[in-house]
Amino acid sequence: MSYATRQNHLLLKTLATKYNPNYAKAQKEQEDNGSEDSEDDKDDSSSGIGSIADPESPSWGGSSEHPGLGWYANNSFTPNYYQMYIPDPSTPNHKLIVTPYVLYAIQAHKAEVSATYGKGYPILTCALTPTTVDYLCIPTTPTQLALLVEHPYAQAVTKVIEANFPTHLIATLKQYQHFQEKKYNAQQHVTQYKA
Repeated sequence: MSYATRQNHLLLKTLATKYNPNYAKAQKEQEDNGSEDSEDDKDDSSSGIGSIADPESPSWGGSSEHPGLGWYANNSFTPNYYQMYIPDPSTPNHKLIVTPYVLYAIQAHKAEVSATYGKGYPILTCALTPTTVDYLCIPTTPTQLALLVEHPYAQAVTKVIEANFPTHLIATLKQYQHFQEKKYNAQQHVTQYKA
């Protein structure tokens, strides 16, 4: 089954659980009946919304208490979503799941993302990078790149991106603008020393 198919299936299950009472009842009965099965059956990806068999599937439930101020629920329908995997402490084999909670630390020169299962659980921190994609992205032209750093365009582009794009892309844009500005300042100093 492809990643897109799994995503659509999970979305359907999630929406049906919320908006279709008959589906919610059937799901609860299936989970109740599944609790009598062996330990091996509990690791099946179809046994519930929160369980996954492979790390490509997102985790939707079963996490611990919210960690507190500054942390975001890692929901794929929001701009704060970041696909980062952590071991699931609620399963005996600690299979990998998409982290339920993320925290961003974004400065102009550096961006980091922290992940945790919930309050009181270990926190994993790493560099925040754009999510890789498996399709071809055309390279930007110098004119397009200039829009990201030249005034007044840069401010307008930044506002639009901050309002509509995921957090990891906003952090990438801010880093690009920061380092481009440092580069231009260094070039100006070199030009002044040559004169």
